[in-house]
Amino acid sequence: MQLQALGKLVRYFRRRRKDKPAVMPEPVVSASALLSMRDRERNDEQQGFVHAIQRMVAANPALRSHIYIISLADFRQTVAAKWARLADKVMLLTRAVIHKHMDRLSLLAQADDDTFVLAMPSLDRVEARRRVARMASDLSASLMGDQALGGQRPAAVTANLPFAEVVGDNGKLDLAAIHEAVRKTRAIIDAAPAKVAEGDGNAGSPESIRIPQPANDEKAKPRWSWRNGEWEDIEAGNRKTASAWRCFRFGAQSQETLEPGDEVPPLPAGARLSVFWRPTWMSSSDGVAAYWARPLRLDRDGSPPREGHATYPTRSANGMMTIDRHLAVTAAGILRERGTGPGHAGLILPLSWQSLWSKNRWAVTACLADLPVATRRGKVKIELFRIPPAARPDEIRDVVQFLKGLAGEVLVRLSAGSAPVGLMAKSGATLVGLDLAELRSDEQMPDEDLLVNLQRFHQMAVRNGTGCYLSGVRRRRVLGGAIGGGFAMVNGPALMNDQGMPGAVMAFSRERLIRLA
Repeated sequence: MQLQALGKLVRYFRRRRKDKPAVMPEPVVSASALLSMRDRERNDEQQGFVHAIQRMVAANPALRSHIYIISLADFRQTVAAKWARLADKVMLLTRAVIHKHMDRLSLLAQADDDTFVLAMPSLDRVEARRRVARMASDLSASLMGDQALGGQRPAAVTANLPFAEVVGDNGKLDLAAIHEAVRKTRAIIDAAPAKVAEGDGNAGSPESIRIPQPANDEKAKPRWSWRNGEWEDIEAGNRKTASAWRCFRFGAQSQETLEPGDEVPPLPAGARLSVFWRPTWMSSSDGVAAYWARPLRLDRDGSPPREGHATYPTRSANGMMTIDRHLAVTAAGILRERGTGPGHAGLILPLSWQSLWSKNRWAVTACLADLPVATRRGKVKIELFRIPPAARPDEIRDVVQFLKGLAGEVLVRLSAGSAPVGLMAKSGATLVGLDLAELRSDEQMPDEDLLVNLQRFHQMAVRNGTGCYLSGVRRRRVLGGAIGGGFAMVNGPALMNDQGMPGAVMAFSRERLIRLA
């Protein structure tokens, strides 16, 4: 009987195997075929761009539409051989930044591998040029720091031409005319004297200062750029002839080195505060779907800027509350202005325990409470940080529950001396996390050891029924390891640089980021 049953089972699976349709292997797309596919897509986009402009001109002969050009050729030349690896990511970022400033009647097309053309026929020349300048500024801030490549040239170069000069007799974009317009703009930039970038401390735009450096010093590195999670000298082999000025971007690197935990002075009267926004990858969206607020503080003109942990005064509760309130007011203003469309990313606000545990916490959070409930639930996350070791579990739960009434999710950042992961997870927080920027120099470790410790942290969080996040990642290997290891949110220079304003949602698949690492 057992043999008969076994025989029936064998015959059953044989019939299933015969009836199962054959699985066709996926076609293999060669690199040349992929390139030709991209060329066809680009040609189709260009033709659609030209035809749309032609229809507008035909409908309104008085229309004198200008075409605006945004070129990343200088940035491409600076990154040199790395462009092949960065191109797709840079083009995706460029489109997102441009779309943020376009209106619904604007048109965009990619002219070549590093150049975009843009038409804004519904806007007057002054407004159109203002928006294009803002696009270039945001791109420069995102890619290299808005001060300029080597302290002289912006990462994105812009130009404009009348429509008739951009379209050739064959009805296609005249690339020679586009490149010539960019060349003329570049010549003007090269001939102009270097200027110190100025910014409004309340506008959230990047700022820079110039600090005299000794000329002809072999040890000096006068030209810096943030690349691949590390500061590199743009002209390391030509330091003797380099400029005797060093440019620092506020929010990227400060002349003053301050270890986490060191004494930070109180906020002086007249200090300027601004906010940068750090793109944050989220596993739930498989892309950049949130921007993390990062305060920047300038105590007085000419003084080195303070950013991150060096912004918050050590012994001044009023100073902490001032910075927290500035972040909250800035975020509330952005959300009111742009609305809650599906293409807009969420905002993450770090607010300190000192402000939220005090009796005056509504002075910080009232502006958020005034937002519509749907906006707060869908677009706002609040990170609670600097929880003192002496804080009781019921006190932590009280603050977390208060924040849950204001935001969609509450994150809790752990630091040296914080309560255990389990206690923080049981407070009701959505995620618990770490900021690698808070590690002191004597706490730094090789990537292998860091990844092992991060995996242990993730396992502890999962055991306690919560997820985890990681901020301040500077190396791509750690970025890929954290994303592949199950962290729900990851950000840092290894992913993208800070931006002057929150951008749009951008798709960055988990597999792609792990592969880039």
